[in-house]
Amino acid sequence: MANYKANHYPIITVAMDGTVLGYDAMAKAHPLSKPGMASDISVGPDGTLWMVSTETDPDAGGKKIYWSNADGKWTEIDGKAPGGFRVSGCENASCVYITNNYELYGYNQEKSSFKLSEHVYDIDYSHGYYWGLVPEKPGGIPVLQFASSNNAPLQWTVFKGNVEVTSISATDQACVALVDQIPTLFKLKGQVQSPMFPGITQRAMQISSKTTTNAIVSFEASEQGNQVLVLSSSPSEQEAYRPIGDIQAVKMTTSYFIPV
Repeated sequence: MANYKANHYPIITVAMDGTVLGYDAMAKAHPLSKPGMASDISVGPDGTLWMVSTETDPDAGGKKIYWSNADGKWTEIDGKAPGGFRVSGCENASCVYITNNYELYGYNQEKSSFKLSEHVYDIDYSHGYYWGLVPEKPGGIPVLQFASSNNAPLQWTVFKGNVEVTSISATDQACVALVDQIPTLFKLKGQVQSPMFPGITQRAMQISSKTTTNAIVSFEASEQGNQVLVLSSSPSEQEAYRPIGDIQAVKMTTSYFIPV
């Protein structure tokens, strides 16, 4: 998977002022949008960058959604599509997003938008699977579930143990998420749940891991946002994640960047 478009940047953030910033391998920031544009961000496997904006969508659903080739130019998705509050980049310049009514929509640049599911409270995609926070029954507590991208509408399967998590990040045949704010790995094969680093209790507000970069948004806050930490190649007994440069953000995603 080549480092095309937004996948040139291992980490992409939404700054406190709503600017989308791409951080290269040396942790140098590159503006990818104007200030005030973004409230959520995601990257697809092909490097297409997806953004939930700060503009209310007149077709309801939430905020307007845009895509970009990480060149500073942004295109709004089909004007008839509802808006949303959470987006996840998928294969072939497509995405899924959640509306304010917790409906899950898919969008691609050929077929426009289409409804995939209901009662979805968080979502992420990678390697052929959606991972979501979905109640077993409408009105129930949202728990971790997964669904193959081969079916529409989606057919959800509850991950063993009815796990309540926050901050889902899908990766290859697995998902990382926060359980009581602690990074936890959920493997699809055998439905195995385990702490990412047994004995380490480093807590996070958000986690993201697509390929080689695993990062969290910490609770260390400043006027510029919260500090972004990256998984160390040699975790200590006290911490697994450490700063690289001075990355501050209100939202963060890793990409499908591959070191060369």
